[in-house]
Amino acid sequence: APLDRCAQFEPMKDRTLEMKWIEEHKHEYVGQWVALDGDRLIVASPIRAEISAAIKADGAKLPLIHRITSPDEPLPISI
Repeated sequence: APLDRCAQFEPMKDRTLEMKWIEEHKHEYVGQWVALDGDRLIVASPIRAEISAAIKADGAKLPLIHRITSPDEPLPISI
């Protein structure tokens, strides 16, 4: 049997609902990580490690994970 295996192609998920939710609720979750499944908040926490466990328990497939920054927070830059 050949060793090459191709992963099944899946189109990029539409994130319109998640981006709308972030725009409407970002003031409530400044400084926190949020995990969203469409317009549904799965979990919010300032600790990134807590997000993964909550997603696993929820069973959401490919949720959006995003950190909501303060408008005056400097952008992270690494070299």
